[in-house]
Amino acid sequence: MSILAETFRALSLGVPSSRIGNHLGIDAGLAEACVDHWVRLGMVTPSGSLSIGCTSCRSSGDLPDVERPPSCFGCPFSR
Repeated sequence: MSILAETFRALSLGVPSSRIGNHLGIDAGLAEACVDHWVRLGMVTPSGSLSIGCTSCRSSGDLPDVERPPSCFGCPFSR
């Protein structure tokens, strides 16, 4: 598996981004670049930018379906 894939897997398992380097045994700068890659693609959302009741998702059944970014999949507020 590639370092990028391993980074994504670790993030999805709940490893904090600040510990990815230690977890994977890679340089901290490389780990940060990998995390940044997934953030730019919208596959990972930094916890500091999360807010309860996010306004970007369409959780109400009254609203029309819209295409959501990959970061919304699995979110309990995105139905």
